[in-house]
Amino acid sequence: MGRIPVLLARALMRSSGIRQSSARHASASTVAQRRALSTTFGSQGAEALEQETERKAGWMLKGIAAVTLTYVGFNVFPLMGDSMVKHSVALLRTQDPYFKRSGASRLTLIATDDDRRLRIVNAGGVAGLVNMLESATDDETRREAVKALTTISQIDAAIEALDATGVQPLLVNLACSSLDLESQQYATTLLERLSFMTAAGIGRLMRPSLSATGRLSCHAASDSFDWFWSMSSSVVL
Repeated sequence: MGRIPVLLARALMRSSGIRQSSARHASASTVAQRRALSTTFGSQGAEALEQETERKAGWMLKGIAAVTLTYVGFNVFPLMGDSMVKHSVALLRTQDPYFKRSGASRLTLIATDDDRRLRIVNAGGVAGLVNMLESATDDETRREAVKALTTISQIDAAIEALDATGVQPLLVNLACSSLDLESQQYATTLLERLSFMTAAGIGRLMRPSLSATGRLSCHAASDSFDWFWSMSSSVVL
């Protein structure tokens, strides 16, 4: 009978030791899990911070590039003379719309005074831009073409070259039916400049018909140009 308490005590001690060992193991496992989670979230946080830093650096580099290109466009391109004009006009003859837009954009940057505008006209820039406008299949390409034409056609030589291309119907259509408001404005401006030219042998000024809101009246403008061409043909004949 005396051994029972001793055996019971030993059993209790063993059970207590097992429980303590299990508790220590569980505690160690919990600590390991916490450390693993901390490491995981820490790495994710570091990655997020790194991505945010890269994003900000990317925007900063883009901003620097934009400022540099703007400076070069307004200060370097105009100084490069006829070679840059000829290269830009050559881009208008390519098949790729991107290169066409690039050429038109360069001509817009170059045409900062009448002398440079005349160089563009003599290099065939007006005809090239009209061909670009006729073959364009997207609003962005049309916009760049009429924007460049509007910038260049601030001299009589450019307006005469533009009139010689017979671009009026295309401009009327663009001013009346284009969904791009900027292209509409450029086309309307070009039509107004063309309309103030004195018709050869007719002795009157063609003026675009404007509605009460100041916008181009499409049907009236179209009829006016039809009349102008018929009269011009009769004078030539």
